[in-house]
Amino acid sequence: MVGRLAVGAHDVVFAYRRVLVSFCGRPPTIDELTTFRTLDDDARGPALHTALDACLSSSYWRDEALQRLADAKIRPL
Repeated sequence: MVGRLAVGAHDVVFAYRRVLVSFCGRPPTIDELTTFRTLDDDARGPALHTALDACLSSSYWRDEALQRLADAKIRPL
């Protein structure tokens, strides 16, 4: 189903987009999406976790996003 969200179903491509936007601070490129979509179902889960691991070890997550999530009382200045 292209372009529509299947209610009640887990959409791994949507999850991949959310991981990159939320944890890397950028949307996936067309090439990244195309590559991810060509993976079979068994390979998409590990690829999603690999992308998440890469994002969580990036400077964007460490220096920007994580600090914005912190409470104002403990947020670094």
